[in-house]
Amino acid sequence: MIRIISFTIIGLLILTGFIFVSIEIPYSINVPGKIIPCREWVLVRGDNGIIISTLYNNALDTVVSYDVTNIERGDYVNFKLHPAVVTGNFIAAGDTVGLVRSQVIELQRTQLQGELETELASLELYKTGEKESIIREAEFHLDYTRKQVEQQRREVARLQSLALKEMTPAADLERADTNLKLYEIQVDEAEAHLHTMKSGYKQQQIDWVLSRIHALQNEIIVLEKRLQASTMISPISGHVVCYSSCDTLAVIQDISRYVVVFPIKCKNRKYIEEKQNMILKLNGTKDSLTGTIERMSPMISSVNGKQMSGGTAVFEDEMKRLVPGMIVKCSISCPPVNPNEFLWRFLTL
Repeated sequence: MIRIISFTIIGLLILTGFIFVSIEIPYSINVPGKIIPCREWVLVRGDNGIIISTLYNNALDTVVSYDVTNIERGDYVNFKLHPAVVTGNFIAAGDTVGLVRSQVIELQRTQLQGELETELASLELYKTGEKESIIREAEFHLDYTRKQVEQQRREVARLQSLALKEMTPAADLERADTNLKLYEIQVDEAEAHLHTMKSGYKQQQIDWVLSRIHALQNEIIVLEKRLQASTMISPISGHVVCYSSCDTLAVIQDISRYVVVFPIKCKNRKYIEEKQNMILKLNGTKDSLTGTIERMSPMISSVNGKQMSGGTAVFEDEMKRLVPGMIVKCSISCPPVNPNEFLWRFLTL
């Protein structure tokens, strides 16, 4: 009888052991969390008046872009926020948030634009020639010089006749002959000038003006790009939020999704992986939301003497019950464990 009871107890213990080994118990880790927007665009005023715009991806804890608008020494710059940038207002991606106006850049652009218009007018003149009235004046001048040549030729012929009779000094004939040659040169110059005005200038002159126009256009393009960079455009869609720092010009938060930033004890870190589910309990209700762990930080820090790590999880809330800055209670769903493992974690973690 005693032997039967002993075998029975042993069999029950063995059966209980098999049951404990085969049973899997759900396991989760409770953590606190803080709600932040999934993306955030911040516009601040830096040292020496520079303006810095930074786009953050809070889900991945990274800086997506970082732009700096420099201000030249001695320049007068005016920054003006768009009237729509008011706390609570919605700003769409591509909307203008603010304008930076530099007197130096505006002056440079105006000067270059004036020089470009002058060169374009010169190019048109070189290609088409002078106006009709100027051409007519040149024709009159050419006719006048030709008549001077004819008159001087008659004078030279008269002096040559007198010289043969030795009735005039040789110096007078030489002087008249020299004047004739000068008048003939003036005729050649007048003919060339009239031809230029009628047919246009040399191709070398036109090519030089074209190169000058191309250089001015490139300089204006560079200034236009600087002016565009001075127009602060929101890269994301979101709401304008209140900011307390005097150096902060604008903050836009994208809450199409929400990010939960949470701490985790280093000894629990090995049980958590990216893409695991996280359950978020809504404060004051029985409702909950399910999200996904997006990133686990590889860094370790000391908090109150305890080694801690952290991570981020992404949630969607179409009813907008979540608010950035809210503190929430969360639980991370881990793979189920057997009773022995569950008991060990319960006693040691």
